[in-house]
Amino acid sequence: MRFARNLLIFALWPVLILFARQAEWSLTPILPSLCALSLVFVFRSALLGLTGGALAGAFLLAPVAWMAPLFLINDLLLPALQSRWNLCVLMFTLIMGGFVGLLNGGGGISALVHKLSAGAKHGSRRMEWITYGLGFGCFFDGLANSMLVGSTMRPVYDRTGSSRNRLAYIVDSTSSPIACVALLSTWIAYQLSMIKEGLSAANMDANPYAMFLAALPGNYYCWFTLVLVAIVIHRRWNLASKAATTPAKHCPPADESTDYPTTISEDSKQVMTSRQSTHAAGLHTVWIPLLFLIVMLPASLWWSGSRALQEKIGQMEVRWVDTFAAADTALMLVVVGLSTCLVATLVYPRNAPLPYGKAFLGGMERMLAPTLILIAAWALSGSLKQLDAGVWIGHLLSGAVPAWFLPALVFLAGASISFLTGTSWGTMGIVVPLVIPLAVSMGGSEISSYDLSISVLAAAFSGAVFGDHCSPISDTTIVSSLASGVEPFEHVRTQMPYALIAAGLALFPGFVLAGWTGQLWPGLLAGLVTLLAIWKLLGRNYSGEHPQ
Repeated sequence: MRFARNLLIFALWPVLILFARQAEWSLTPILPSLCALSLVFVFRSALLGLTGGALAGAFLLAPVAWMAPLFLINDLLLPALQSRWNLCVLMFTLIMGGFVGLLNGGGGISALVHKLSAGAKHGSRRMEWITYGLGFGCFFDGLANSMLVGSTMRPVYDRTGSSRNRLAYIVDSTSSPIACVALLSTWIAYQLSMIKEGLSAANMDANPYAMFLAALPGNYYCWFTLVLVAIVIHRRWNLASKAATTPAKHCPPADESTDYPTTISEDSKQVMTSRQSTHAAGLHTVWIPLLFLIVMLPASLWWSGSRALQEKIGQMEVRWVDTFAAADTALMLVVVGLSTCLVATLVYPRNAPLPYGKAFLGGMERMLAPTLILIAAWALSGSLKQLDAGVWIGHLLSGAVPAWFLPALVFLAGASISFLTGTSWGTMGIVVPLVIPLAVSMGGSEISSYDLSISVLAAAFSGAVFGDHCSPISDTTIVSSLASGVEPFEHVRTQMPYALIAAGLALFPGFVLAGWTGQLWPGLLAGLVTLLAIWKLLGRNYSGEHPQ
Protein backbone atom coordinates (compact mmCIF):
# COMPACT_ATOMS: atom_id res chain seq x y z
CA MET A 1 0.00 0.00 0.00
CA ARG A 2 2.77 2.40 0.92
CA PHE A 3 4.71 1.50 -2.21
CA ALA A 4 1.65 2.17 -4.36
CA ARG A 5 1.10 5.54 -2.67
CA ASN A 6 4.72 6.56 -3.19
CA LEU A 7 4.64 5.43 -6.80
CA LEU A 8 1.45 7.42 -7.39
CA ILE A 9 2.93 10.59 -5.93
CA PHE A 10 6.17 10.08 -7.86
CA ALA A 11 4.23 9.67 -11.12
CA LEU A 12 1.84 12.53 -10.39
CA TRP A 13 4.44 15.28 -10.61
CA PRO A 14 5.47 14.75 -14.26
CA VAL A 15 1.79 15.00 -15.19
CA LEU A 16 1.34 18.21 -13.20
CA ILE A 17 4.51 19.75 -14.64
CA LEU A 18 3.56 18.90 -18.23
CA PHE A 19 0.10 20.31 -17.63
CA ALA A 20 1.61 23.48 -16.13
CA ARG A 21 3.71 23.98 -19.28
CA GLN A 22 0.52 24.13 -21.31
CA ALA A 23 -1.86 25.86 -18.91
CA GLU A 24 0.61 28.39 -17.43
CA TRP A 25 -0.72 28.14 -13.89
CA SER A 26 -0.28 31.01 -11.49
CA LEU A 27 1.56 28.56 -9.18
CA THR A 28 4.10 27.66 -11.85
CA PRO A 29 7.03 29.67 -10.36
CA ILE A 30 6.92 27.69 -7.10
CA LEU A 31 6.04 24.27 -8.49
CA PRO A 32 9.68 23.07 -8.24
CA SER A 33 9.71 23.93 -4.52
CA LEU A 34 6.38 22.19 -3.95
CA CYS A 35 7.64 19.15 -5.84
CA ALA A 36 10.85 19.04 -3.78
CA LEU A 37 8.92 19.41 -0.52
CA SER A 38 6.45 16.62 -1.32
CA LEU A 39 9.19 14.21 -2.44
CA VAL A 40 11.27 14.88 0.68
CA PHE A 41 8.22 14.26 2.86
CA VAL A 42 7.18 11.04 1.10
CA PHE A 43 10.58 9.45 0.49
CA ARG A 44 12.44 10.88 3.53
CA SER A 45 15.35 11.88 1.30
CA ALA A 46 16.60 15.45 0.92
CA LEU A 47 18.72 14.45 -2.08
CA LEU A 48 15.82 12.85 -3.94
CA GLY A 49 13.50 15.73 -3.13
CA LEU A 50 15.87 18.51 -4.19
CA THR A 51 16.88 16.64 -7.35
CA GLY A 52 13.23 16.03 -8.23
CA GLY A 53 12.45 19.71 -7.68
CA ALA A 54 15.37 20.77 -9.89
CA LEU A 55 14.21 18.38 -12.62
CA ALA A 56 10.69 19.79 -12.34
CA GLY A 57 12.13 23.27 -12.81
CA ALA A 58 14.06 22.06 -15.86
CA PHE A 59 10.83 20.67 -17.37
CA LEU A 60 9.18 24.07 -16.92
CA LEU A 61 12.12 26.00 -18.37
CA ALA A 62 13.30 23.76 -21.21
CA PRO A 63 12.27 24.78 -24.75
CA VAL A 64 10.62 21.38 -25.19
CA ALA A 65 9.79 18.84 -22.51
CA TRP A 66 12.06 16.06 -23.74
CA MET A 67 15.09 18.37 -23.42
CA ALA A 68 14.55 18.83 -19.67
CA PRO A 69 17.39 16.49 -18.59
CA LEU A 70 19.78 18.29 -20.95
CA PHE A 71 18.57 21.64 -19.65
CA LEU A 72 19.11 20.46 -16.08
CA ILE A 73 22.72 19.55 -16.80
CA ASN A 74 23.69 22.32 -19.21
CA ASP A 75 21.76 25.30 -17.82
CA LEU A 76 21.41 24.52 -14.12
CA LEU A 77 24.14 22.14 -12.95
CA LEU A 78 27.14 23.17 -15.08
CA PRO A 79 26.83 26.92 -14.34
CA ALA A 80 26.64 26.12 -10.64
CA LEU A 81 29.71 23.87 -10.79
CA GLN A 82 31.68 26.44 -12.80
CA SER A 83 31.24 29.06 -10.10
CA ARG A 84 34.48 29.73 -8.19
CA TRP A 85 32.52 30.23 -4.98
CA ASN A 86 30.64 26.95 -5.36
CA LEU A 87 33.79 24.98 -6.10
CA CYS A 88 35.45 26.37 -2.98
CA VAL A 89 32.36 25.47 -0.95
CA LEU A 90 32.43 21.90 -2.24
CA MET A 91 36.12 21.60 -1.45
CA PHE A 92 35.68 22.96 2.06
CA THR A 93 32.76 20.63 2.77
CA LEU A 94 34.85 17.60 1.82
CA ILE A 95 37.89 18.95 3.68
CA MET A 96 35.91 19.40 6.89
CA GLY A 97 34.66 15.84 6.56
CA GLY A 98 38.26 14.67 6.24
CA PHE A 99 39.25 16.77 9.26
CA VAL A 100 36.54 15.18 11.41
CA GLY A 101 37.70 11.79 10.13
CA LEU A 102 41.26 12.55 11.30
CA LEU A 103 40.07 13.57 14.77
CA ASN A 104 37.93 10.43 15.04
CA GLY A 105 40.42 8.00 13.53
CA GLY A 106 43.25 9.17 15.78
CA GLY A 107 41.13 8.52 18.85
CA GLY A 108 41.75 12.01 20.20
CA ILE A 109 38.07 12.93 20.53
CA SER A 110 37.30 9.66 22.29
CA ALA A 111 40.21 10.27 24.65
CA LEU A 112 38.97 13.80 25.35
CA VAL A 113 35.45 12.63 26.12
CA HIS A 114 36.69 9.83 28.40
CA LYS A 115 39.06 12.21 30.15
CA LEU A 116 36.33 14.69 30.92
CA SER A 117 33.83 12.04 31.99
CA ALA A 118 36.28 10.00 34.09
CA GLY A 119 35.50 11.92 37.27
CA ALA A 120 31.74 11.81 36.81
CA LYS A 121 31.14 8.77 38.99
CA HIS A 122 28.73 10.43 41.39
CA GLY A 123 26.02 13.02 40.88
CA SER A 124 23.69 13.01 37.90
CA ARG A 125 23.73 16.80 37.66
CA ARG A 126 27.51 16.84 37.35
CA MET A 127 27.37 14.29 34.55
CA GLU A 128 24.73 16.34 32.76
CA TRP A 129 26.92 19.45 32.95
CA ILE A 130 29.82 17.44 31.52
CA THR A 131 27.58 16.19 28.72
CA TYR A 132 26.51 19.78 28.05
CA GLY A 133 30.13 20.93 27.88
CA LEU A 134 31.11 18.08 25.57
CA GLY A 135 28.34 19.12 23.20
CA PHE A 136 29.97 22.52 22.87
CA GLY A 137 33.38 20.91 22.49
CA CYS A 138 32.25 18.83 19.48
CA PHE A 139 30.89 21.90 17.67
CA PHE A 140 32.26 20.96 14.26
CA ASP A 141 29.66 18.35 13.22
CA GLY A 142 26.13 17.66 14.45
CA LEU A 143 25.94 13.94 13.74
CA ALA A 144 29.45 13.22 15.00
CA ASN A 145 28.59 15.23 18.12
CA SER A 146 25.46 13.14 18.81
CA MET A 147 27.17 9.79 18.27
CA LEU A 148 30.36 10.58 20.18
CA VAL A 149 28.86 12.23 23.23
CA GLY A 150 25.83 9.94 23.48
CA SER A 151 27.64 6.63 23.09
CA THR A 152 30.49 7.69 25.40
CA MET A 153 28.36 9.09 28.23
CA ARG A 154 25.71 6.36 28.18
CA PRO A 155 27.79 3.80 30.15
CA VAL A 156 28.57 6.49 32.72
CA TYR A 157 24.86 7.26 33.12
CA ASP A 158 24.10 3.55 33.40
CA ARG A 159 26.66 3.03 36.17
CA THR A 160 25.04 5.74 38.27
CA GLY A 161 21.44 4.83 37.44
CA SER A 162 20.80 8.20 35.78
CA SER A 163 18.20 8.91 33.12
CA ARG A 164 19.00 7.99 29.55
CA ASN A 165 16.14 10.18 28.38
CA ARG A 166 17.80 13.23 29.88
CA LEU A 167 21.06 12.17 28.26
CA ALA A 168 19.36 11.95 24.86
CA TYR A 169 17.76 15.37 25.38
CA ILE A 170 21.06 17.06 26.26
CA VAL A 171 22.93 15.29 23.45
CA ASP A 172 20.33 16.20 20.83
CA SER A 173 20.02 19.80 22.06
CA THR A 174 23.77 20.42 21.81
CA SER A 175 24.28 18.94 18.34
CA SER A 176 22.44 20.70 15.51
CA PRO A 177 21.73 23.90 17.51
CA ILE A 178 25.47 24.33 18.09
CA ALA A 179 26.53 23.29 14.58
CA CYS A 180 24.11 25.83 13.09
CA VAL A 181 25.60 28.79 14.97
CA ALA A 182 29.24 27.63 14.97
CA LEU A 183 31.57 29.83 12.95
CA LEU A 184 33.33 26.65 11.81
CA SER A 185 31.49 23.40 11.19
CA THR A 186 30.47 21.00 8.45
CA TRP A 187 27.31 23.14 8.15
CA ILE A 188 28.92 26.49 7.42
CA ALA A 189 29.76 25.89 3.77
CA TYR A 190 26.21 24.80 2.99
CA GLN A 191 24.71 27.75 4.86
CA LEU A 192 26.97 30.23 3.06
CA SER A 193 26.13 28.65 -0.26
CA MET A 194 22.38 28.99 0.31
CA ILE A 195 22.87 32.62 1.33
CA LYS A 196 24.82 33.14 -1.89
CA GLU A 197 21.97 31.62 -3.89
CA GLY A 198 19.45 33.90 -2.20
CA LEU A 199 21.59 36.97 -2.86
CA SER A 200 21.99 35.97 -6.49
CA ALA A 201 18.23 35.53 -6.90
CA ALA A 202 17.67 38.96 -5.35
CA ASN A 203 20.43 40.62 -7.41
CA MET A 204 21.86 41.82 -4.11
CA ASP A 205 25.55 42.53 -3.60
CA ALA A 206 26.59 41.41 -0.11
CA ASN A 207 29.13 39.10 1.50
CA PRO A 208 27.51 35.79 2.56
CA TYR A 209 29.79 35.36 5.57
CA ALA A 210 29.04 38.91 6.74
CA MET A 211 25.32 38.14 6.47
CA PHE A 212 25.81 34.90 8.38
CA LEU A 213 27.56 36.80 11.18
CA ALA A 214 24.87 39.49 11.19
CA ALA A 215 22.13 36.84 11.43
CA LEU A 216 23.76 34.95 14.33
CA PRO A 217 22.04 36.92 17.16
CA GLY A 218 18.69 36.15 15.51
CA ASN A 219 19.07 32.39 15.42
CA TYR A 220 16.70 32.42 18.35
CA TYR A 221 15.69 28.78 18.42
CA CYS A 222 19.29 27.60 18.73
CA TRP A 223 20.21 30.12 21.44
CA PHE A 224 17.05 29.56 23.47
CA THR A 225 17.45 25.79 23.22
CA LEU A 226 21.02 25.96 24.53
CA VAL A 227 20.04 28.25 27.42
CA LEU A 228 17.00 26.12 28.25
CA VAL A 229 19.18 23.00 28.51
CA ALA A 230 21.34 24.76 31.10
CA ILE A 231 18.23 25.74 33.08
CA VAL A 232 16.84 22.19 32.91
CA ILE A 233 20.12 20.80 34.22
CA HIS A 234 20.49 23.39 36.98
CA ARG A 235 16.87 23.20 38.17
CA ARG A 236 16.53 19.43 37.65
CA TRP A 237 13.35 20.02 35.67
CA ASN A 238 11.19 17.40 34.01
CA LEU A 239 8.54 19.07 31.88
CA ALA A 240 7.67 15.93 29.96
CA SER A 241 6.75 12.93 32.07
CA LYS A 242 8.08 10.66 34.76
CA ALA A 243 9.90 8.68 32.06
CA ALA A 244 12.28 11.56 31.55
CA THR A 245 13.72 11.00 35.01
CA THR A 246 13.51 7.22 35.08
CA PRO A 247 16.95 5.90 36.00
CA ALA A 248 18.85 4.08 33.29
CA LYS A 249 18.90 0.87 35.28
CA HIS A 250 15.14 0.61 34.70
CA CYS A 251 15.46 1.26 30.99
CA PRO A 252 15.69 -1.69 28.58
CA PRO A 253 19.18 -2.35 27.25
CA ALA A 254 19.89 -0.77 23.92
CA ASP A 255 22.72 -0.83 21.45
CA GLU A 256 23.42 0.49 18.01
CA SER A 257 21.98 -2.61 16.36
CA THR A 258 18.55 -2.23 17.99
CA ASP A 259 15.89 -2.66 15.34
CA TYR A 260 13.68 0.37 15.84
CA PRO A 261 10.85 1.03 13.37
CA THR A 262 12.42 4.08 11.76
CA THR A 263 14.55 5.12 8.84
CA ILE A 264 18.16 6.21 9.07
CA SER A 265 20.09 7.56 6.11
CA GLU A 266 23.30 5.92 4.93
CA ASP A 267 25.26 8.88 6.29
CA SER A 268 23.80 8.29 9.75
CA LYS A 269 24.45 4.57 9.54
CA GLN A 270 28.11 5.27 8.90
CA VAL A 271 28.19 7.51 11.94
CA MET A 272 26.34 5.02 14.14
CA THR A 273 28.40 2.01 13.12
CA SER A 274 31.78 3.72 13.43
CA ARG A 275 33.89 2.64 16.37
CA GLN A 276 36.25 4.88 18.23
CA SER A 277 39.79 3.60 18.60
CA THR A 278 40.73 2.31 22.03
CA HIS A 279 44.45 2.99 21.93
CA ALA A 280 45.96 5.60 24.19
CA ALA A 281 45.68 8.82 22.19
CA GLY A 282 47.04 12.10 23.48
CA LEU A 283 44.68 15.03 23.91
CA HIS A 284 47.08 17.15 21.89
CA THR A 285 45.84 15.35 18.76
CA VAL A 286 42.56 17.23 19.23
CA TRP A 287 43.34 20.57 20.81
CA ILE A 288 46.30 21.49 18.59
CA PRO A 289 44.35 21.21 15.28
CA LEU A 290 41.23 22.80 16.77
CA LEU A 291 43.22 25.68 18.25
CA PHE A 292 44.97 26.18 14.92
CA LEU A 293 41.61 26.22 13.11
CA ILE A 294 39.97 28.62 15.58
CA VAL A 295 42.88 31.07 15.45
CA MET A 296 43.77 30.91 11.77
CA LEU A 297 40.32 31.36 10.23
CA PRO A 298 39.61 34.85 11.62
CA ALA A 299 43.26 35.79 11.08
CA SER A 300 43.13 34.74 7.43
CA LEU A 301 39.82 36.53 6.86
CA TRP A 302 41.27 39.68 8.41
CA TRP A 303 44.37 39.41 6.20
CA SER A 304 42.30 38.84 3.06
CA GLY A 305 39.91 41.68 3.85
CA SER A 306 42.73 44.06 4.69
CA ARG A 307 44.39 43.36 1.34
CA ALA A 308 41.10 43.95 -0.46
CA LEU A 309 40.59 47.29 1.34
CA GLN A 310 44.23 48.36 1.19
CA GLU A 311 43.50 51.35 -1.04
CA LYS A 312 40.67 52.56 1.22
CA ILE A 313 42.66 52.34 4.45
CA GLY A 314 43.73 55.85 5.37
CA GLN A 315 41.14 57.45 3.10
CA MET A 316 38.14 56.43 5.21
CA GLU A 317 37.32 54.76 8.47
CA VAL A 318 37.26 51.00 7.99
CA ARG A 319 35.38 48.95 10.58
CA TRP A 320 36.32 45.39 11.43
CA VAL A 321 32.97 44.28 10.00
CA ASP A 322 33.91 45.88 6.68
CA THR A 323 37.25 44.09 6.73
CA PHE A 324 35.68 40.68 7.23
CA ALA A 325 33.00 41.47 4.66
CA ALA A 326 35.65 42.26 2.04
CA ALA A 327 37.54 39.00 2.60
CA ASP A 328 37.66 36.23 0.03
CA THR A 329 35.77 33.95 2.39
CA ALA A 330 35.47 30.90 0.17
CA LEU A 331 39.17 30.77 -0.67
CA MET A 332 40.23 31.36 2.92
CA LEU A 333 37.97 28.53 4.11
CA VAL A 334 39.69 26.13 1.72
CA VAL A 335 43.22 27.30 2.54
CA VAL A 336 42.67 27.21 6.32
CA GLY A 337 40.85 23.87 6.05
CA LEU A 338 43.72 22.25 4.18
CA SER A 339 46.27 23.75 6.57
CA THR A 340 44.33 22.45 9.55
CA CYS A 341 44.19 18.96 8.06
CA LEU A 342 47.96 19.11 7.58
CA VAL A 343 48.40 20.04 11.25
CA ALA A 344 46.06 17.22 12.27
CA THR A 345 48.12 14.81 10.16
CA LEU A 346 51.38 15.93 11.78
CA VAL A 347 50.04 15.19 15.30
CA TYR A 348 48.17 12.05 14.22
CA PRO A 349 49.13 9.12 16.52
CA ARG A 350 51.55 6.68 14.92
CA ASN A 351 49.99 3.76 16.79
CA ALA A 352 46.44 4.56 15.65
CA PRO A 353 44.65 1.45 14.33
CA LEU A 354 43.47 3.43 11.31
CA PRO A 355 46.11 5.10 9.06
CA TYR A 356 45.66 8.83 8.69
CA GLY A 357 45.10 8.48 4.95
CA LYS A 358 42.17 6.12 5.44
CA ALA A 359 40.82 8.25 8.27
CA PHE A 360 40.89 11.37 6.10
CA LEU A 361 39.35 9.67 3.07
CA GLY A 362 36.73 8.00 5.26
CA GLY A 363 35.74 11.38 6.66
CA MET A 364 35.53 12.83 3.15
CA GLU A 365 33.42 9.87 2.05
CA ARG A 366 30.92 10.63 4.82
CA MET A 367 30.47 14.09 3.31
CA LEU A 368 29.71 12.84 -0.20
CA ALA A 369 25.97 12.70 0.49
CA PRO A 370 25.90 16.29 1.87
CA THR A 371 27.83 17.54 -1.16
CA LEU A 372 25.34 15.89 -3.50
CA ILE A 373 22.54 17.55 -1.54
CA LEU A 374 24.37 20.84 -1.94
CA ILE A 375 24.67 20.42 -5.71
CA ALA A 376 20.98 19.48 -5.99
CA ALA A 377 20.06 22.56 -3.96
CA TRP A 378 22.08 24.74 -6.36
CA ALA A 379 20.20 23.28 -9.32
CA LEU A 380 16.83 23.83 -7.64
CA SER A 381 17.80 27.38 -6.70
CA GLY A 382 18.88 28.09 -10.28
CA SER A 383 15.51 26.98 -11.61
CA LEU A 384 13.66 29.10 -9.05
CA LYS A 385 15.72 32.13 -10.01
CA GLN A 386 14.91 31.71 -13.71
CA LEU A 387 11.23 31.28 -12.87
CA ASP A 388 11.30 34.46 -10.71
CA ALA A 389 9.82 32.54 -7.79
CA GLY A 390 10.97 35.13 -5.25
CA VAL A 391 9.30 37.92 -7.20
CA TRP A 392 6.12 35.85 -7.49
CA ILE A 393 5.94 35.25 -3.75
CA GLY A 394 6.68 38.92 -3.11
CA HIS A 395 3.75 39.97 -5.27
CA LEU A 396 1.52 37.39 -3.62
CA LEU A 397 2.30 38.59 -0.09
CA SER A 398 2.51 42.28 -0.92
CA GLY A 399 -0.21 43.99 1.05
CA ALA A 400 -1.46 40.70 2.49
CA VAL A 401 1.36 40.23 4.99
CA PRO A 402 3.02 43.22 6.66
CA ALA A 403 6.79 43.32 6.44
CA TRP A 404 7.22 43.19 10.22
CA PHE A 405 5.48 39.79 10.34
CA LEU A 406 7.62 38.23 7.61
CA PRO A 407 10.40 36.86 9.92
CA ALA A 408 7.80 35.14 12.12
CA LEU A 409 6.05 33.73 9.04
CA VAL A 410 9.34 32.40 7.63
CA PHE A 411 10.14 30.75 10.98
CA LEU A 412 6.74 29.04 11.09
CA ALA A 413 7.11 27.85 7.49
CA GLY A 414 10.65 26.58 8.07
CA ALA A 415 9.71 24.83 11.31
CA SER A 416 6.75 23.12 9.65
CA ILE A 417 8.74 22.00 6.62
CA SER A 418 11.67 20.71 8.68
CA PHE A 419 9.42 18.85 11.11
CA LEU A 420 7.47 17.16 8.33
CA THR A 421 10.56 16.30 6.27
CA GLY A 422 13.11 15.77 9.07
CA THR A 423 15.87 17.58 7.18
CA SER A 424 17.45 20.90 8.07
CA TRP A 425 19.63 21.05 4.97
CA GLY A 426 16.71 20.29 2.68
CA THR A 427 14.65 22.97 4.39
CA MET A 428 17.43 25.54 4.00
CA GLY A 429 17.82 24.60 0.35
CA ILE A 430 14.11 25.20 -0.28
CA VAL A 431 13.48 28.21 1.94
CA VAL A 432 16.59 30.43 1.96
CA PRO A 433 16.84 31.08 -1.82
CA LEU A 434 13.16 32.11 -1.75
CA VAL A 435 12.95 34.31 1.33
CA ILE A 436 15.94 36.60 0.69
CA PRO A 437 14.47 37.92 -2.60
CA LEU A 438 11.12 38.14 -0.84
CA ALA A 439 12.63 40.27 1.93
CA VAL A 440 14.33 42.53 -0.60
CA SER A 441 11.01 43.09 -2.40
CA MET A 442 9.10 43.80 0.83
CA GLY A 443 11.70 46.01 2.50
CA GLY A 444 10.84 49.69 2.63
CA SER A 445 10.86 52.78 4.79
CA GLU A 446 9.98 51.05 8.07
CA ILE A 447 12.69 48.40 7.76
CA SER A 448 15.45 48.32 5.16
CA SER A 449 15.69 45.49 2.67
CA TYR A 450 19.05 44.40 4.09
CA ASP A 451 17.85 44.32 7.71
CA LEU A 452 14.73 42.40 6.72
CA SER A 453 16.90 39.96 4.74
CA ILE A 454 19.04 39.33 7.82
CA SER A 455 15.94 38.72 9.95
CA VAL A 456 14.34 36.25 7.54
CA LEU A 457 17.69 34.48 7.10
CA ALA A 458 17.92 33.96 10.85
CA ALA A 459 14.29 32.80 10.87
CA ALA A 460 14.95 30.30 8.08
CA PHE A 461 17.92 28.82 9.94
CA SER A 462 15.99 28.63 13.22
CA GLY A 463 13.01 26.96 11.59
CA ALA A 464 15.24 24.45 9.81
CA VAL A 465 16.94 23.44 13.07
CA PHE A 466 13.61 22.97 14.88
CA GLY A 467 12.68 20.01 12.72
CA ASP A 468 16.20 18.62 12.70
CA HIS A 469 16.10 18.79 16.50
CA CYS A 470 12.76 17.15 17.26
CA SER A 471 11.26 15.51 14.16
CA PRO A 472 10.89 11.73 14.62
CA ILE A 473 12.34 11.19 11.14
CA SER A 474 15.37 13.47 11.57
CA ASP A 475 18.81 11.84 11.32
CA THR A 476 20.15 13.78 14.28
CA THR A 477 17.15 12.92 16.45
CA ILE A 478 17.48 9.22 15.64
CA VAL A 479 21.25 9.12 16.10
CA SER A 480 20.98 10.97 19.43
CA SER A 481 18.40 8.54 20.76
CA LEU A 482 20.15 5.38 19.58
CA ALA A 483 23.54 6.54 20.84
CA SER A 484 21.95 7.28 24.23
CA GLY A 485 20.12 3.95 24.36
CA VAL A 486 16.60 5.37 24.06
CA GLU A 487 13.81 4.41 21.68
CA PRO A 488 13.55 7.30 19.14
CA PHE A 489 9.85 8.05 19.55
CA GLU A 490 10.19 8.00 23.33
CA HIS A 491 13.01 10.50 22.95
CA VAL A 492 10.85 12.72 20.73
CA ARG A 493 7.98 12.57 23.22
CA THR A 494 10.09 13.55 26.21
CA GLN A 495 12.01 16.22 24.32
CA MET A 496 9.06 17.92 22.63
CA PRO A 497 7.92 20.12 25.57
CA TYR A 498 11.34 21.74 25.78
CA ALA A 499 11.53 22.18 22.00
CA LEU A 500 8.11 23.83 21.95
CA ILE A 501 9.14 26.28 24.69
CA ALA A 502 12.21 27.32 22.70
CA ALA A 503 10.18 27.53 19.48
CA GLY A 504 7.45 29.56 21.16
CA LEU A 505 9.97 32.07 22.50
CA ALA A 506 11.67 32.21 19.11
CA LEU A 507 8.34 33.15 17.55
CA PHE A 508 7.32 35.61 20.26
CA PRO A 509 8.95 37.74 21.45
CA GLY A 510 11.80 36.71 19.11
CA PHE A 511 10.90 37.14 15.47
CA VAL A 512 7.88 39.33 16.10
CA LEU A 513 10.14 41.87 17.80
CA ALA A 514 12.81 41.40 15.14
CA GLY A 515 10.32 42.32 12.43
CA TRP A 516 8.79 45.14 14.46
CA THR A 517 12.06 46.84 15.40
CA GLY A 518 14.15 45.87 12.38
CA GLN A 519 16.89 44.63 14.73
CA LEU A 520 17.72 41.16 16.07
CA TRP A 521 19.01 42.06 19.54
CA PRO A 522 15.64 43.10 21.09
CA GLY A 523 14.12 39.70 20.33
CA LEU A 524 17.16 37.89 21.71
CA LEU A 525 17.22 39.93 24.94
CA ALA A 526 13.45 39.62 25.41
CA GLY A 527 13.61 35.85 24.98
CA LEU A 528 16.50 35.50 27.41
CA VAL A 529 14.67 37.65 29.98
CA THR A 530 11.61 35.43 29.57
CA LEU A 531 13.73 32.33 30.13
CA LEU A 532 15.20 33.97 33.23
CA ALA A 533 11.67 34.70 34.50
CA ILE A 534 10.67 31.07 33.89
CA TRP A 535 13.77 29.96 35.76
CA LYS A 536 12.84 32.12 38.75
CA LEU A 537 9.12 31.38 38.76
CA LEU A 538 9.41 27.61 38.41
CA GLY A 539 11.30 26.48 41.47
CA ARG A 540 14.09 24.01 41.82
CA ASN A 541 13.37 20.31 41.46
CA TYR A 542 10.22 20.92 39.39
CA SER A 543 10.05 17.23 38.51
CA GLY A 544 9.95 16.09 42.09
CA GLU A 545 13.24 14.26 41.65
CA HIS A 546 15.75 14.50 44.46
CA PRO A 547 18.67 16.51 43.02
CA GLN A 548 22.00 14.75 43.17
